[in-house]
Amino acid sequence: MKSQKNNSKVTRRNFLKKSSLFGTFAFVNTGNYFRFKGNKTAGKDVEMKYRILGRTGIKISEIGLGTWEAPNANVLSYALDRGINYIDTAPEYKNGEEERMVGKAVKGKRDKAVIASKIFTTHTSTKKETIRFIEDILKRMQTDYIDILMIYQIGSIIPKHGLIKGKEMTRLKNENVIEALKQAKKEGKIRAIGMTSHGGGDFAGYVNYAIDSGHFDMIMLKYNFMAFPEEKELFKKAKQNNVGSIAFKIAGGAYDQKIKGYEKSRTPEFRRAAIKFVLSNPNITNCIMRMPTFEEVDNCITAVNERFGYLDKRTLEKYASAVKPYYCRWCSTCTQVCPYGTAVPTIQRYLMYYTNFQHRDEAVEKYFDLLPEQRADNCINCSAPCENKCPNKIPIKEILTEAHRTLYIRT
Repeated sequence: MKSQKNNSKVTRRNFLKKSSLFGTFAFVNTGNYFRFKGNKTAGKDVEMKYRILGRTGIKISEIGLGTWEAPNANVLSYALDRGINYIDTAPEYKNGEEERMVGKAVKGKRDKAVIASKIFTTHTSTKKETIRFIEDILKRMQTDYIDILMIYQIGSIIPKHGLIKGKEMTRLKNENVIEALKQAKKEGKIRAIGMTSHGGGDFAGYVNYAIDSGHFDMIMLKYNFMAFPEEKELFKKAKQNNVGSIAFKIAGGAYDQKIKGYEKSRTPEFRRAAIKFVLSNPNITNCIMRMPTFEEVDNCITAVNERFGYLDKRTLEKYASAVKPYYCRWCSTCTQVCPYGTAVPTIQRYLMYYTNFQHRDEAVEKYFDLLPEQRADNCINCSAPCENKCPNKIPIKEILTEAHRTLYIRT
């Protein structure tokens, strides 16, 4: 497959130029991640706080460091020294390179770290295959055990990994996988079993099963200030059942990078507001953030020591109002009426990776891995029944048509 080197179409055309929808806002293509000017001494007068991860008894920092497009090992080591003990990674991140980086960073500090990783299992995965996945993770990290191991992205359809429509719940209930995980737990190779979900499909059904089954010690769900009432109730139920809860995707996408007049949403104040909103929910144990710099580590720790207040609320509301017409909540209402089987929420996420996070090669590769009928080439001539059903009135046809033009690289 050809690598996508440069494509600026998404920053033009109709997808991102409808500034009228944003009032005084307009999109600009900065393409930069948050960088906050400061030094490593910022936030030195504050300390990390901790919560217990449900029935696991594991004490984890209220914020965790996510290693998707991770900082370097020096920043990760610095975060550990500042008390951020929860490190979240996965084999998919740079084909295992992020796991290797985590392993090197915690060497000599393993007792300080709570490491979580994930496995892609399918509805047909065997016990032997699952055990091999676990052993591979331990080998990459050069460690004897993983604190938390999660079944990855329940509800997502990813043919590359054998995750197909209609088998999501069967995948979660796969007895071979559960047996392998419980065996690894008994042998001390993992301390806790979990599951993750971006949403999609029978999302509430998956999470309710995970909580009710007794097999899972924790759940990790997308949750932020952009209104996720279903997730809020599921976190509450998890707490009542002594199941630990971790929130990710807490910043509401990365559209702020492109809103003229609101670039400050990538300032320390915005990041702290997003963290404080999540941690104000007593049913959530921890939230995960990317922390690419020493300064960002200090900034996130500062948020743990501040209360969510009026100015934080206004900051997040202003952002939410601006990006509402384009931010997909993964309710999957659209997929229920799509006549072609298009992976609507998934494609919108891949386009966000491409345009907002600037992860262009990864976005193109992920789109290429979809089945032909799941791609968006049918959208251009479709009557778009999905738009009539979308509760947030997102211009789905326009976005997916642009996504296909941008992401589909013919070989």
